[in-house]
Amino acid sequence: MIDVVCILFQPEGKGLPQFSTGYSAKWVDKLARGIQRNTSHTYYQFICLVDQFYEFEEDIDQVQIEGCESGYGNVMETFRPDLGENQRFVFGLDTIIQEDLDEILSWRGRVGLLTDPNYPETICNGVGSYSPEFCEWIWEEWQRKEDYEDRILYNGRISEMQFLRLLANDATRLNEVFPDQIQSYKCHWLKEPEKREEASIVYFHGNPKPPDVHADLLRHW
Repeated sequence: MIDVVCILFQPEGKGLPQFSTGYSAKWVDKLARGIQRNTSHTYYQFICLVDQFYEFEEDIDQVQIEGCESGYGNVMETFRPDLGENQRFVFGLDTIIQEDLDEILSWRGRVGLLTDPNYPETICNGVGSYSPEFCEWIWEEWQRKEDYEDRILYNGRISEMQFLRLLANDATRLNEVFPDQIQSYKCHWLKEPEKREEASIVYFHGNPKPPDVHADLLRHW
């Protein structure tokens, strides 16, 4: 059994870039369908953390966001221990599943993240996989986030990515375990067309995002 987790909320306040907005229930349904189409695993639950009730077309467990963060900090709730006791795979809504996921979803380890394609000395969380023990540990650390002060800020806001870079930069790099199977749209999929067919997961950062992407990839969304 595995847990697949994503999050949908409507950002509030100033300071968030435009590419952090615009998500809707449609994006969650598309992610759920993409995963369902591309895995033979039937033993998983699909959980979406939400700030309100949404009308989904797919079988999605909605779990209310508990915190009061207005931006990226909300994403840390994907580590809540109460969400499940299984290996947890966290996907951003700006993700397109292109090919078979079985090998990736079979990975088990404490924490798996990606090498940041723009800053290879650190990690990014375009896709993440976490053991129950890691989720419990990092959630406990998050409860005392004030201890980390300005080390976890991005554009003046608390950032889950900065928090992970501080505490989990030694993560297994999933892109090394599964070469070319997890690709950045801007840094890999577009620039290395000879490797496009090898991608199981294409993740996005910044702009563009679906639906403003190459038609050959968009048909998988």
